[in-house]
Amino acid sequence: MGHFTKKVIAAGSYAHKWRRGDLVVFDNRVLLHAASPFDSERYERLLIRAAVSYTHLRAHETVLDLVCRLLLEK
Repeated sequence: MGHFTKKVIAAGSYAHKWRRGDLVVFDNRVLLHAASPFDSERYERLLIRAAVSYTHLRAHETVLDLVCRLLLEK
């Protein structure tokens, strides 16, 4: 388990502090989430769903590695 994952589990939650250009990838199958207060007059919220088949994983590749690889191949 990665260092970041251990920190999130220990804290019990994660809140992202957004910066222009940020990309957050998460596994929605194991995530309990809720939207935080959001000023829709000032900001745009964009969510793109991507379904990933585990059959595309290479040896020793995490799902995050796979998603990043697929995004960079486009």
